[in-house]
Amino acid sequence: MRMPAERERQRFYTAGAQELRETEIAALVAAAGGIYVGVMDAIPGKTEAIVLFSSRRTKSTLAISISHLTIEAVRAHLAESDEAFGSAAAD
Repeated sequence: MRMPAERERQRFYTAGAQELRETEIAALVAAAGGIYVGVMDAIPGKTEAIVLFSSRRTKSTLAISISHLTIEAVRAHLAESDEAFGSAAAD
């Protein structure tokens, strides 16, 4: 039995003890104030999946490992990057 087309396109990523759909990851990044870009797949035995997102202010692309993905972590990463780019622009 084949799965519905929408279900086939939906990717799941393991984040700690839970699985997240790509749409859930995108919503989490948006709730934190970022722009979701995508997920770099894990390399088994070497790296975990990496979530990519952009700053609305600076348009810089940032990354966070999926195991550290929380609204608070994305906000902190965005704030740190925005401050660094803001400081560089002022120099």
